[in-house]
Amino acid sequence: MRAKSNQVLPMAQAYISCRIVPDQEPEEVYEQIKAVLVKDPPWGVKVSVKPTAKLKWWMTEPTGPAFHRGGRRR
Repeated sequence: MRAKSNQVLPMAQAYISCRIVPDQEPEEVYEQIKAVLVKDPPWGVKVSVKPTAKLKWWMTEPTGPAFHRGGRRR
């Protein structure tokens, strides 16, 4: 039997990703997500949001080997 423990950790961290589609601007999406996360945190929690990357959307043709089942075209 494993020992169990209830703990309140002093810090938590999360990485959030968002798929950008045509006509979306990464900076605008970031600001909208940040606004939701910092708006009204419970129990006096301090929330900080830091971007790691803001990349524009891009498209590619799904014809390369990575798009074929098994990874290889026969």
